Amino acid sequence: MPTQIWKAFPAGSLTASPGLFFRHSCLLHKTRTGRKKDGSTVSCKTVGDVLQLSPLQLSNYKNMGRLSIKRIIIALDAIVHSENGKHEKECFATVMPISDNCKNEVLAMLHNESYDTSDFSDDERTTFSKYMSACEITGKEMALAAANGSRVIIDVMQTFRDFYEEPLKLYERKVKFDQAACSLPIEIKELPVEPFIFAYRASGATNKNGFNISSDSEATVLDFVHTIMSDTGDTSKALDFAIPFVTWLKFDVTKLCQPMRDCLEKQRDNAQFVFEQRMLGETLEVVGNAMGVSRERIRQIEKKVTQIITHSYDAQKNDHDILATIYALRGGDTVLRYDEIAAQVGDADAQMIWYLAKKDLINCEAYHFSHQSNAIVFGDESEHVALSSLLAELPAFVEESEMPHYIANLVEKHGIAEELLRMQLRSTYKRDGMFYHRGRLTVVFMCDYILRTRFPNGYKIADESDHKRFISYLVEVFESKGKITARALDAKIGQIGVLIDRGKYIHPSYIDVDKKIVDDVNAYIESSPRVVLTYTELYDTFSERFSGTQINNRYCLQGVLKLFGCPFVMRKDYITKESDVNLASEFEHFVEQNGRVHKSVLLEEFNGLSEINIGFFCQQLSTIVVLDGGYYMHSSQLHISEEDYNEQRKFLLTACRDTPVSTRMLFNEYMMRFTDFMIRNNIESQGNLFGVLQYMFKKEFFFSRPYISLSNDVDLTNHGVLLQHLIGVDSIEIEDLIDICDKNGIRFLSVRTLIESIEPDFIRVGKTMLMRKESVGVDDDSVLDTVQQINEIVHVRGGYCASKNIDDFSWFPDLNVPWNTYLLESVSALAGDLLTVLRINTSTIYTPVDVYIGDEYADEDMNSLIVRLLVKESQLEPFASKEDVFNWLQEQGLCNAKLPSFLETEGHLFYDDNGKLKVQ
Repeated sequence: MPTQIWKAFPAGSLTASPGLFFRHSCLLHKTRTGRKKDGSTVSCKTVGDVLQLSPLQLSNYKNMGRLSIKRIIIALDAIVHSENGKHEKECFATVMPISDNCKNEVLAMLHNESYDTSDFSDDERTTFSKYMSACEITGKEMALAAANGSRVIIDVMQTFRDFYEEPLKLYERKVKFDQAACSLPIEIKELPVEPFIFAYRASGATNKNGFNISSDSEATVLDFVHTIMSDTGDTSKALDFAIPFVTWLKFDVTKLCQPMRDCLEKQRDNAQFVFEQRMLGETLEVVGNAMGVSRERIRQIEKKVTQIITHSYDAQKNDHDILATIYALRGGDTVLRYDEIAAQVGDADAQMIWYLAKKDLINCEAYHFSHQSNAIVFGDESEHVALSSLLAELPAFVEESEMPHYIANLVEKHGIAEELLRMQLRSTYKRDGMFYHRGRLTVVFMCDYILRTRFPNGYKIADESDHKRFISYLVEVFESKGKITARALDAKIGQIGVLIDRGKYIHPSYIDVDKKIVDDVNAYIESSPRVVLTYTELYDTFSERFSGTQINNRYCLQGVLKLFGCPFVMRKDYITKESDVNLASEFEHFVEQNGRVHKSVLLEEFNGLSEINIGFFCQQLSTIVVLDGGYYMHSSQLHISEEDYNEQRKFLLTACRDTPVSTRMLFNEYMMRFTDFMIRNNIESQGNLFGVLQYMFKKEFFFSRPYISLSNDVDLTNHGVLLQHLIGVDSIEIEDLIDICDKNGIRFLSVRTLIESIEPDFIRVGKTMLMRKESVGVDDDSVLDTVQQINEIVHVRGGYCASKNIDDFSWFPDLNVPWNTYLLESVSALAGDLLTVLRINTSTIYTPVDVYIGDEYADEDMNSLIVRLLVKESQLEPFASKEDVFNWLQEQGLCNAKLPSFLETEGHLFYDDNGKLKVQ
């Protein structure tokens, strides 16, 4: 049944008059559509429409009970069988003034006759308009019946009124509650409601314990308001509590203390002085001396004023208990200290309240003054101690969803008042995100929880994706506490988790491995003649035993051994039975035993090592000599005398005086000068010579295979050493550069790579000449200008252009040497990413190789560019032969001495069945 119709029929207002309808017509608009139980609607435009519905139709309306339908049916029967005994004009009510002229026109309107309102006064027009509105809403039949004075109409209206009397009252009460709630300050709405309910019930007024309002301990006052307005449970009883409670919430805590201030101000000046000094802690003797009276007199004055102030505080408790109210404003803090009270009411009022509480003059079972803690504690003192003991047994960290279960168990098991328990919990535990915690919420706990609950498949350190996910979970669960850097997070995961793969950790709770397997691994290590064993060789040894378990790689083995406890020292890559013996020392011992050993033997013996590990050991161990061909030798195999050291030191100082020297060049010299030394130590190659010399003089010279230098400032690479030989040289022929390399043992893959190795210090300025960049006059501006010119040429020539086809340099920047194709390629090489350059394949250094391309071909390599251009050209004019293709490619600068072979081998160039050359 539409739930607004009853507003039209308030008690005491029913009359046999159209005034009954128009006075409340604005409240009937929502009767026009009723919603069935199945969700569909039935249109009811007037009250008459509602009364004409069948019992079956009425039963389809939501909230229409059988008793309601029965009452309406009785009223309808009365209308059907009654007779109207009065004329319309005799039945107008006198609830509001109406002229005879207006009555006549209203009746004419009700009978669908013509009517005239042109000579109406303003009041008559207003009245007539209201009658028309009432008629539109109720229907003319009911309006006529009311005008006829039918008693049955009043009975029907009374039926509706009776049916909706209670909902009307409930509605009006909810409106009142909503208005009161809306007027609350926003600061109050955002605070927890539970402490306010406690404070409300702690005051002396009645009707505060008759209805149990259950709410989440974290629910705010605004949450409470929404709960009441949601029509859940017994709304009437809830409102019995909620309306006065919300009204009670509208307070000014500083004004609550006003009666105490007024009482103190009414006392004589000397009484005020005594009370104020005693509040500040002055002794009776000091105050008595100040006033010139005895200690006893001061005590009497103090007692009298204290009684008056105490009485004022107690009287205020009938409305608002000040301390309970402050407790609520503090969010339910069960321990109140002086500064916390002063922050709410100011120092002057806080001193009075503190003084009364400290003297145990405030009579309230809800709280007491703890002299031990020097604070006001809510709850009975003995209960407080007992509760603290019980709560100490709870976990230090409790999930939000689990806390209600702990509370219910404590209430049921120990018979503790839930409200008191919640107060103590609020004081003992702090909430951050989805957790309650006692003490500090540690990073270790937060990381452990997220790793366990959010990463069942493991977390990979140094992985940006996993790090972002982990941080988002931390913030989701722990809010502002969940902030940690990537490096700190990885460190914590390494402490908490179990290594299951390279850099990947899982929570220990997910590990399910038979401990006997771990014991067997430890037993194997114990029985091994080796002191150091790598995880890889342990995993390979037990691979069959590990089959079907979680141990599926050497990292997981390392993690499981650490989890179950390993009696040996665990390092990153190995386990050692003696803490002062590491893998490097074990490696050194093995090489010493074998004398000269190949790396393949080392890798087999030390399963899990890589060549990088071996190289690191050789740098770390001064006794290991690195030889040619992947061989290593222990220094104990060498036979070196003091004379060897002295003679060779003198020789090397001379050889390295000007520039670094290569052992490629030294080898032949050594074979002639130090023949006995070479034979005695079995030095058969320049690589072996380098290794032995590095062992002998690594503290006196600087070594970088194959070069030896006196200075650490020299770049001991082919590039750096070659530049050392070119110091003072401004320009050089390519052939002369090759001679320098040959004489000094500087190797290069090709002449082109040799030329490129000394760029940009030297650039090619002609077919055979190299010159220093500074002498050529090339700088950043000239490079940029060159790039611009090349790009313009490429654009004009269809998106590509070979360097050999650029012969007009009139628009290029001025340099100290004339422009040519070789200089062009050298300068463009300095442009880096500013130019897109491809190179044709050629074995000669005398043919230009660069092809500059624009954005259209930026994704092509040299082969795909050639194919694409050939296809494009053949579409314009088909090639007649392969020779035509070759000639065209040469003309475009896209090939050198012969047709690129890939065109045929990859099927890009072929003859079809008709003997025509095709490009695809």
